[in-house]
Amino acid sequence: MGNRVPHLYAGSMPAFPVGWVYSLGLRFAGKRGTARKPAVVWKSIVELAVDFAAVLDCQRYSQFEEMDVHASQAERNLRESLLWRELFVLPQVPAVALRALNNAFSALITDSDQSCLPWSVKSAIREIDGLLAISSDDRPSLHPRRKATSRFPTLFKIGLGAYGKVNPTYGNPIGGGNRNQSEFLFFDHDDVTILTMPAPFLREAFCLIVFTALVKTLDSKRSAKLVGDIFEYTLAMACRSKGGVVVAGTTYRDGKQKFEIDVGARDGDQVVFLESKAKSITAVVRSGDLMAFFSDYRSRIITIDRRQAK
Repeated sequence: MGNRVPHLYAGSMPAFPVGWVYSLGLRFAGKRGTARKPAVVWKSIVELAVDFAAVLDCQRYSQFEEMDVHASQAERNLRESLLWRELFVLPQVPAVALRALNNAFSALITDSDQSCLPWSVKSAIREIDGLLAISSDDRPSLHPRRKATSRFPTLFKIGLGAYGKVNPTYGNPIGGGNRNQSEFLFFDHDDVTILTMPAPFLREAFCLIVFTALVKTLDSKRSAKLVGDIFEYTLAMACRSKGGVVVAGTTYRDGKQKFEIDVGARDGDQVVFLESKAKSITAVVRSGDLMAFFSDYRSRIITIDRRQAK
C-alpha cells in the first residue's frame, strides 16, 4: 500500500498507513463506537495518519529507488524498510500457499507429534477450510457467535482474541513488537457476533498458530527438523507442479564434509537450488532493534542459486 509509485510525469502522494490503522482497529474491535458523526471522525483519522506516515518518510519516491544501494546507506535502507513494513503491511498468505502447507502438515506431522499437541491438526485444517469459505477476501466478516462456536470448536480453542487481549499496548507503529493480532483467528465484537479478518490475513494467522504450536510443544530438536521439513516439502511440491526434474533432501559429500540440497530443480539447461530458512522476523526486531533486524534478515530468507547445467 505504501509502495505505490507514480508514473514518470505524475506526482507522488502520501499513502494511507493501512497496517498501522487496521491494527489499531483490531485492538478496539470489541468496543462500542461513541462518535456522533463517525464519517467526520474517520476523515480526521485518515488525514492525521497520512500526515504522520509522511513525516516518517519511508515511502519510495520512484520505481527505480534503491536499485543500487551504497554500503554506507544499508543501515538507513533497512531501517526504513522495517518502518514501512509496520506502517503499510499486513502479513498475508495466498490460498495456494495454505493448500500446500496444509498438505505438508497432513503428510509430515506424525501420530507421535499429534499426541503432544493440545488440539487436532487435522480438525483445525478441516475447520479453517470451512471458515475461509464463509470469509470475505477484501474485508472483515461478522459471524453469529453461537453458530461459529459450534461449527469451529478447534479454531475457537486455539485462536479466540478476547477484548483487551489483542494488541493490548499497541499504539506507536515503531513499537510493532506489541502487535499480536496474528495469534488470533476470531475477535470479540459484541455479545452475539464475532469478527474474522479478511481471508489472506486469516490464512497467515492460521499458519503462524500451527508453527508456533509445533515449536512450543514438541522437543526442540524434533520441532526444528519438522518445521524445516515442512518448508522443504512445500517447496518441492511447488517445483514438481511445474514439471521437470526435482530432487529434495538429497545429501552429498565434498571430501569429508556432508551437505544437503533442500530442493533442487532442473528447467532446460538451468539448475536451481533452493535453501529454505525456517526463521521469521521476531517481535524484538519489529520493536526497532536494528542489530537484531540484521541478524533476522540474514537468516530468514529462502536462498535461490541458479547455475548452468553441465
